[in-house]
Amino acid sequence: MKRVGLWAFIAAGVIIVAWGVSSWVSPTMLCRGVEMGPGDVCHYSSRTDERTSRVQTYEDRVAEARSQVPFAIATGLGMAAFGGWLLRQDLKAAEQDAVRD
Repeated sequence: MKRVGLWAFIAAGVIIVAWGVSSWVSPTMLCRGVEMGPGDVCHYSSRTDERTSRVQTYEDRVAEARSQVPFAIATGLGMAAFGGWLLRQDLKAAEQDAVRD
């Protein structure tokens, strides 16, 4: 059962890497639930949902999202590597137990 959890942890890391790559390749930008396209702008809103004079363009949002992708990929790779290391340690322990018996 422990190995199933480790494999799930590794799979979660791989899924995070895939999500990061897909976010880089084809980012979907939303402004209050409405999909944005090139040339669109999104007004920042205050805590009281009033429009402000600050705006962010589609291109700004894409650049910001892409700047965060390396962190997602690094997290996913780290999870997968750590899970792989734990799995390997578990397999080594099982082999040693089998030799002793």
